[in-house]
Amino acid sequence: METMHRIRFITENYEALQGLRIVPIWTGLLFVSLLRLAFPDGGIIRSFLILFSLVFAIIMTVWVDGYYKRYFGTVKRHGSKVSIWLNWIVVVFFAAMFVDVFLQLPISILALIAALFMAYLWHVSRGLLPHYPILAILFGLIAIMPIFLPTETRYDAMQLLVGIIFVFTGILDHRMLESSLHPHKDDDDDDTI
Repeated sequence: METMHRIRFITENYEALQGLRIVPIWTGLLFVSLLRLAFPDGGIIRSFLILFSLVFAIIMTVWVDGYYKRYFGTVKRHGSKVSIWLNWIVVVFFAAMFVDVFLQLPISILALIAALFMAYLWHVSRGLLPHYPILAILFGLIAIMPIFLPTETRYDAMQLLVGIIFVFTGILDHRMLESSLHPHKDDDDDDTI
């Protein structure tokens, strides 16, 4: 029964479990945060390095997309619940980020929503994502960090921590997907129908 649940969960959430897709963007944002903390006054070097890191992240994202298509194939799901659901989550995350940046509350709304989201995903997966409860706790701790951080570095320090967590989340999600599926390689002598 657990095998059937695993197959169903992976099939329904195939796009969301392609964790390497988020690694380049979050690595780029992580690097941007480091540069902003290292060079608080700005300058041309910081601007160039930020631009380079974002271009590199975009190039790596295209490469990762090709990797998943090459080794795991594609799943065409028109109007799938997962893709619609993920679009709404992105909207909620951006709204929460807007609140965090402009209202400067003593807690991070974005990190609080991320903690609840990770706990919910762990519940829905019925334990197939064992790293998500730990992520929920880490995001919960990050949610209260604004109390302890100076206002001028608060956003960059929190983005740095969130970036680190999302990079590891992407890698762990990919490992889960990879351990559940065997990579597909196109062979000329493939006899499958």
